[in-house]
Amino acid sequence: MGLMPISNFSEEIANIEVTTTESLPHKLLHELQEKIRILGEVLDGIQSKQVIDLTELAAQVMPCVASIETIGGSRTINGSYLKGYGTGCLISSNGYLVTNNHVVEGARKINVLFHDNGLQFPATLVGSDPETDIALLKIDAEEELPYATLGNSDLVKVGAPVVLVGNPLSFQNFLTTGVVGGKSSTLASAGRDHYYDPWEDGIYADYLFSDTLGNPGSSGGPLFNLQGDIIGVIARGVMGPGGGIAMSIASNTVARVIAELKEKGYVTRSSLGAEIVSLDNRLLPYLLTLCSPESIALWIDNPVGGLFIADLLKDSPAMNAGLKKGDFIIAYNDIEVTTQEQFFAYLAMKTEPFSNLKLSLIRDGEIIDVHVLLGKRDVNRVVNIERLGIAVENLEGEKYFIFEFDSNLEGIFVNSLIKDSEANLMGLRPADVITGIMIDGQAETPIKKVEDLVKIIDQIDGGHECVLVVRSHDRSRPNYIYIELG
Repeated sequence: MGLMPISNFSEEIANIEVTTTESLPHKLLHELQEKIRILGEVLDGIQSKQVIDLTELAAQVMPCVASIETIGGSRTINGSYLKGYGTGCLISSNGYLVTNNHVVEGARKINVLFHDNGLQFPATLVGSDPETDIALLKIDAEEELPYATLGNSDLVKVGAPVVLVGNPLSFQNFLTTGVVGGKSSTLASAGRDHYYDPWEDGIYADYLFSDTLGNPGSSGGPLFNLQGDIIGVIARGVMGPGGGIAMSIASNTVARVIAELKEKGYVTRSSLGAEIVSLDNRLLPYLLTLCSPESIALWIDNPVGGLFIADLLKDSPAMNAGLKKGDFIIAYNDIEVTTQEQFFAYLAMKTEPFSNLKLSLIRDGEIIDVHVLLGKRDVNRVVNIERLGIAVENLEGEKYFIFEFDSNLEGIFVNSLIKDSEANLMGLRPADVITGIMIDGQAETPIKKVEDLVKIIDQIDGGHECVLVVRSHDRSRPNYIYIELG
């Protein structure tokens, strides 16, 4: 019969005549022909699943991918500096690389190693954005470097084949394949049940979820489509008994962030200045104290749902535009509200400071439109305190709303910690608030601004013990974190 074209097995087999020296019973002959038909369909299915040859794609993208080694500012208990490892990818011929903020955060030195040619370069941190977990590095080379371009993640469809290149578990330039299993504007929907933390959960980014291998060391690695375009940067992986899921920051989010990092080293975002919460029936008793019954009835009839304005910051864009406590937000810029995460992701990533935002509201039983001139969030620069192994910023603005801190609380906000640092091991957590410090058992010194803590730590020699006085949004009493200063 010869070699048949891939799609013709069932057609050819259907034309095979079953002949024998003796005539078969009609029923048996029919059963045999049916089995032959089924066999043809099975062969069609097997042949249609052609193996995609990725050797050319691997040769194209692997020279762009590098290992990143960091030497931290914090020391271990035995006195050595902490080291960290991750992955980065060249996005320009003159040496710009993209990786994760958490890969390079708090690093004293950053080295970039290319495994295809063995070249190694010191890297400069151009800028980083903790809220999207993106960082931009720069290396200087004498010749033009191979690089990959950022694709359009909005065009990526669920089910699309993808390739991830990283350095998992110390394997160098390891390529894995998979498919896009989902898209989302927040990691909070990925099975998380702990306290709501938009910095940790990445509320300000769009994500692609794939079944590519995302073990430690692959953080910052590029997710490619089959054309060799970067469509995501892996931020983390979740492992389970049956495999794992890699969560990658979508390339359109990456492109916007690195454009600002390249220009000024940080990202500016819009500010609304309102406490906005998701609506459900458990809020009805509270709603009755702020809203008219007509508004509540109209909200209940709204099939999409909506968000609720629970409070306003004084002199904020929301207050200046005439928004009120008790307003229901059912749409923004003519987009129906579905979730709180969706709204904040749009506000952070799709709007510009001093742009207009149209909000459709339910108020006093009527639907009205209000236009808000958005403000600019303060550039609240995160400061790395290397000796403590922490990154902190001033506690102000919307953090009081997001984490439900008492409005009278004063202190500094813990943005992140270096993994395995003493502060981390002693129980300090992201989103904690440091309100004071005690040195060698002396009286507590209040900490109100980042510069208060920086000044105290800079004045202390090694070998002293400090105690950080910490408040958490989910604890009623202060916590005490003991750290031996190196």
